[in-house]
Amino acid sequence: MKQITDPLFALTGPKEIVRERGALGLDAGIKSGIATEYWLELLNYPEESARSLWLNVDSQWRRLHSPNAQIQNQVERAFSYPKLFDVLVWYQEEKIVGLVVHSKG
Repeated sequence: MKQITDPLFALTGPKEIVRERGALGLDAGIKSGIATEYWLELLNYPEESARSLWLNVDSQWRRLHSPNAQIQNQVERAFSYPKLFDVLVWYQEEKIVGLVVHSKG
């Protein structure tokens, strides 16, 4: 199986959705890259702010507000086994708009 390392082409989902995404392309201002580090806020501060997951992509920290438990677990697992997984991220400026945990195998 060929490894997909370019996040622009790492579209996932049912074939008809992948075709649709590929035909539409990325929105203006959306960039992609592979996360090299992560930082998970366990308690939000200040209290009224949203808890965030931060990923270092293209040498800058990007944030995903209010990640659910599944996202947290998958990202932590990917960074626990860096030889097996990549975390591909789509972002607009500082905000994460999409991410995929991708198997290298």
